[in-house]
Amino acid sequence: MTSPVRVGVLGLLIAVLFGMLGLRLWTMQVTEAQAYNERADQNQVRVVFTPAPRGDIFTADGVKIAGTRSALAAIVDLALVGKDERDELAQNLAAFLDDPALPASAIMDLLLGPNQGLQITVAKDLSEDQAVFLMEHRESFPGVNIIPQPIRTYPEGELGAHVIGYIGRPNEQDLERDDVRGTDFVGKAGVEKTYDALIRGTEGVIEYRVDARRKVLSLQGEEQPTAGGSLILTIDAGVQAQLQESLRLGLVQARRLEMDERKGVLKDKSIPRLLVEALEAERTEAAEEAAKVAEAAAEGDGADEAPLPPVQPIEVDPAKALGSLYPGLPIDENGVCVPVQRVSILLGGTASLSGREPRVARLISIDEVGGNLTATVTIEGETFTVKDNQSFAGTLQVLAVAEDELIVYHKDKWCPVRTIGVVMNPNDGSIIAM
Repeated sequence: MTSPVRVGVLGLLIAVLFGMLGLRLWTMQVTEAQAYNERADQNQVRVVFTPAPRGDIFTADGVKIAGTRSALAAIVDLALVGKDERDELAQNLAAFLDDPALPASAIMDLLLGPNQGLQITVAKDLSEDQAVFLMEHRESFPGVNIIPQPIRTYPEGELGAHVIGYIGRPNEQDLERDDVRGTDFVGKAGVEKTYDALIRGTEGVIEYRVDARRKVLSLQGEEQPTAGGSLILTIDAGVQAQLQESLRLGLVQARRLEMDERKGVLKDKSIPRLLVEALEAERTEAAEEAAKVAEAAAEGDGADEAPLPPVQPIEVDPAKALGSLYPGLPIDENGVCVPVQRVSILLGGTASLSGREPRVARLISIDEVGGNLTATVTIEGETFTVKDNQSFAGTLQVLAVAEDELIVYHKDKWCPVRTIGVVMNPNDGSIIAM
C-alpha cells in the first residue's frame, strides 16, 4: 500500500471516529437531555418523611381516651452530615439542648451508630423558639431539620389503658410489612396493634434542594401527612371508670384486711422465725423418740436386739409450720403466698392448679342429682364429687358447675384471686367494660 493510500485510510478512520463522537454528543445534548436533567435534579433533592398523626380512640359515649397533639422534633439526616462535621455538630447540639441526659458523647454515639444514611431524632417536643433558632443557624447544625412529630396523649389517664394498648418502635416482624420503616411507630398491644393499619395514617414528605456537598439550599416542596382513622369502642367510659375504681378500692381493702390479720397472728414473730421454731420442735420430737427407743433397748433381757432404725434427716413442711398464718393456702417453699387464678375445667379435660406443688385436676363427669348438677373430679388420684359453692380438696371452692364445665378457685384469704371479667350490655351483648 502506497503512502497516499495509507494517509487516506488513516484520515477516513479519524473522520469516522470524530463522526461517532459528534453523534454521541448530539444524542446526549438533544435526544437524552431531558433524562439527564431529571437525574441531576434527583441528585440535588433530599427527601424527609414526616410521621402522620394516629387516629383518635373514643368510647361509646364519645369520650376521647387516646388522642394526638402536634409537636416539633429535631432530626439529623446523616446523609447530609460529613464525617468531619459530626464531632462539632454533637458539641453544638449538646450545648443547645442543655439536657443532662443527652451529653455530647451520647449524641456522638447516635451519629456514629449503625443507622448510617437514616434520619435520627435528637430532640422531641421543641418550642417554637428552639425550632426557629435551629433553622436560622443551619451552618452550625448541618443536616438538622425540624419536622412536625405527633405525640400520643391520653386525656383520661389510665382509663381503659389495657384496652388501648401502646405504641413503640417496630420489631423484626413489624418490619416485614411494606408500609413500615425502622423509624416509624406502630401499635404493640391492644386496639393500637389490632387496628394499626387503620389508625396509622399516611406520612408526609418534605423535599429539600441540596448542593453537591449535600448542604441544604432551600425547601423545594412539602406534602402534608394524612391523619389516621378514628376508632369508636363499645366500652362506656363511666362504667369502665367505675369498674377500675372498684377493682382498685377492692385491692386496697383486701391488702388492709390482710395486714390487719397478719399483725394479729404474727405479733412479734416473722416467717423465718416460725420456720426455725418448727425445725427446733421437729428436732426435739426426734430426740425424744430416740431416747424412748434407747430406753426400751436398755430394759431388754440382753437378747439380740433389733437394729435401731436409721436416722432420717429432719425437714420442715412450710405449709404445716405456717398453718396459723396460711391455713390451707397455696404457698411456695419459702412460705410466701402465691397469687392464684380462677380455673375452668372442661368436661373430659384437665387444668393445672397453682400452689407450692402444682397439681392437675381432671373433670370426669357432670351429672344431675336431685335437680342440681354435680361434678366428679380427680386431683392427683383422689376423686371428689362436688356441687355449686362446695369446698373440697382442702383449699378449693366450687364457683359454678355447668353442663360441660367446672369452675373452681382457691379459698385464699390473703392472695387475691386474679380473674379477667367483662361487663356486657344486656341488650346487644357488647362489652362496655373490662
